[in-house]
Amino acid sequence: MTGPPEFRATVRGNDQGPDYYAVFFGQTFGADGGFKVFANCRPGTVTVTVIDDGVVEPLPPQHSPLVLLVTVDDTFTPGNYLGDPGTTVWDFNPVSDGTVITSPVKTRVRIWAIGPSDHDVRIQYDCRG
Repeated sequence: MTGPPEFRATVRGNDQGPDYYAVFFGQTFGADGGFKVFANCRPGTVTVTVIDDGVVEPLPPQHSPLVLLVTVDDTFTPGNYLGDPGTTVWDFNPVSDGTVITSPVKTRVRIWAIGPSDHDVRIQYDCRG
């Protein structure tokens, strides 16, 4: 069995990734320079895994940790921030290598790697049902 398809996300863009299962990568940078990827899902569970957060130690002064926003079924609400349910929209927790976020999903998922970060990021999503 081969691995998931990989594709480069457009920084500050909205990319439609392959349906159900893929790895996307790109670089986040300052001034809210993240990237968003949308994927069609089968009903079931979506699993988002941070393969590489791009963070180096020690963290350079102009960099900040990677923050990941995952919304499901095109509903953008604070409760859909899966890293810490119940947070406010702009109160996010950083993620790191190996972080896994899961949620029930019906149709679609949006994964937003939020800047500023200045990191090369690689993230896998799997919503095959």
